[in-house]
Amino acid sequence: MAISAGFKEAKVVYGKSEKIAPKDTIDKAEEMLPINHAWCAVKIEGEYRFIDCWLSSPFHPHNENKMEPHWFLTLPLDMAMTHFPEKKYDQHLSPSITPHAFFSLPYVRNTFFWHRMRVLKYVAHQSAKEEGEGIIYMSMKVQPNVSCFAEIEAEDGSVARGLAQCLKDDNDNRLCKIKAVMPSHQTEGWLKVYAGPKATLSNSATLPQETIQKNHYTLAMCIKVTAEKPSTGFDFVKLYTDHNEFYIQEPQCYQLYPLQNYRFIIKGTRLDYKATHHKLAIKSPGGKLHKLMYQPQDQVYEAMVKVSEAGKWSLICLLHHTGGWYTVAEWRCSIPE
Repeated sequence: MAISAGFKEAKVVYGKSEKIAPKDTIDKAEEMLPINHAWCAVKIEGEYRFIDCWLSSPFHPHNENKMEPHWFLTLPLDMAMTHFPEKKYDQHLSPSITPHAFFSLPYVRNTFFWHRMRVLKYVAHQSAKEEGEGIIYMSMKVQPNVSCFAEIEAEDGSVARGLAQCLKDDNDNRLCKIKAVMPSHQTEGWLKVYAGPKATLSNSATLPQETIQKNHYTLAMCIKVTAEKPSTGFDFVKLYTDHNEFYIQEPQCYQLYPLQNYRFIIKGTRLDYKATHHKLAIKSPGGKLHKLMYQPQDQVYEAMVKVSEAGKWSLICLLHHTGGWYTVAEWRCSIPE
């Protein structure tokens, strides 16, 4: 078809596609790669692009009966995330990617490309000697108004919820910072990142406010993660759906301990390099409010609070005109038995 349309350089490329399952990891790089797929390469205006008819088809199980346009005239760098040709010159990359590098890349789905996500930095193995023992870190660049949810699924199927929060950097790029830990007693698993338009409060007064869950988004990517020693388990602060956006700097743990003083530091939303001012408070289980003071030089809200009650502690945002409030985040204080 491409040749009939007047494109002189067009060919069928054979190779391995998609790292068919997330468990196709770096171990596969040492094996003879099976040829399980074919796609097309065409040179248009001096640049090579790729077309994958199967992955763009509405009959593909990931596409929910819709055409997927990403796989039409795909850029070589994007194609290299999921396709490894039998002959390296068919990558049309310089330098070309080795099998070892290919299987080191995350397993990605269409959502990753929809929102132009880019992994900037990650730590997929946590040494017991390092600070922040057992915590896996990742930072990503995402599109405006896109948010994420993260979790680690261990080899035994157990799951531990992570913490994914977005903020803007000094160049006005939207970044998602992710922290996660292995489920209890596990040393290997998969960091799974879900992404989509930011989950916001429902306009219906009859619907309860929700904590952010993975069902608010679709799976974008996953990557193998390991820890040097078994995790003892850890819970992060729970975030709620919200029209505004706040970044919880401290405390990021979910469990608070009684009679301890905690410094709550919340970064405000930046709009045109200025923080939009909100009225924030920490609400105790008994209903007492501890007001957070706004620090304009750092664009954060801050308060020192003594946790004196067992139960749910909440970060709430007071509404300016209605006199109401909604929950931004939640912690829990439990008395040890």
